[in-house]
Amino acid sequence: MQISRSIYSIVQMVDTAAEHGMSARACLADSGLAPEQLLQLELQVSPQQEFTVIANIMRGLPQVPALGLRMAARFHMPVYGVLTFAMCSCATAGDAIDLGLSYHELSFTLVEKRQEVIGNDLVFTFDDRQIPAPLRQIIVERDLFALPRVMDEVLGCPMPKRRARFAYPPPAHAKRYAELLGFEPEFNAPAHQIVVDAAFRKMPMPQANAATLQHCQAQLEAIVARHKVWGGTAGKVRHMLMRRPAMGADMEEVAAELRMTSRNLRRVLEAENTSFRSLADEVRQTVAEELLGLGKSSVRDVATRLGYSEVSSFTHAFKRWTGRAPRDWRSGQPQPAAAGETPGSA
Repeated sequence: MQISRSIYSIVQMVDTAAEHGMSARACLADSGLAPEQLLQLELQVSPQQEFTVIANIMRGLPQVPALGLRMAARFHMPVYGVLTFAMCSCATAGDAIDLGLSYHELSFTLVEKRQEVIGNDLVFTFDDRQIPAPLRQIIVERDLFALPRVMDEVLGCPMPKRRARFAYPPPAHAKRYAELLGFEPEFNAPAHQIVVDAAFRKMPMPQANAATLQHCQAQLEAIVARHKVWGGTAGKVRHMLMRRPAMGADMEEVAAELRMTSRNLRRVLEAENTSFRSLADEVRQTVAEELLGLGKSSVRDVATRLGYSEVSSFTHAFKRWTGRAPRDWRSGQPQPAAAGETPGSA
């Protein structure tokens, strides 16, 4: 079952392309996305849509070097939301890494990741076989350089990287790799890998908190379940609502778009063990939690985005979904350490 992804990754890539004169419309060609949807950070997209956007940018900006590295520079800890809060709450760096890998579908990476301790080395291997061949290098660049950046911010100190290997020949901008890593990487290697000191796994996390971790993991499980791409009519309804969460419970409009009556839609959804209201609530809760978690929107702004004319109505609905008021829910999210802050610093 395929997991949908936040549009945030596409937003960052389109912004990178815009710096070099490529329009959003050209970036999004044939992806099924429109430029105005880039403002809807709650929108879910498929990996195939992301592949299409990357291919468009590569064709549109052949003269721009190191596009993957330029994209990687835009990724920071806050955009991973609850996942990074949970990692910050783990007891050790090893626990945080294990948690991050177990919820890899909630990251913005497209490569598959695994870790292995070999002697004194902790080896992270990145598998790009599921990525279309023409796109592999730019995606490997983006994902392999974005992940250590985010991990440094989560941990509050740099990961002790020892070696880096890439399974393709050195690109024209290979010097930039060395500048970012702090050492010369190996090219034409058997696999894409980053190697760090295995003792690093035992480093205590400065914000370890078992209760917070348990709370965050419950949220992560719920997010994964909601992001699964369903089949059947329920899946179609869910994605229609996710594109336009402010539609709320306008069942007649959704039914018309599906070329059926609302009565028939109700029957079909019942046969799939769900209901229109359940799907609408699920979508609104997903969008609300993601917007509140990003911390950039007020409760009133979130209520308006979801189509509520009164904040009180949104608050009542949010309490029904989560058992907590929006402000209480947001204040209960742990605040990660600032980038570059080391354990014990104040």
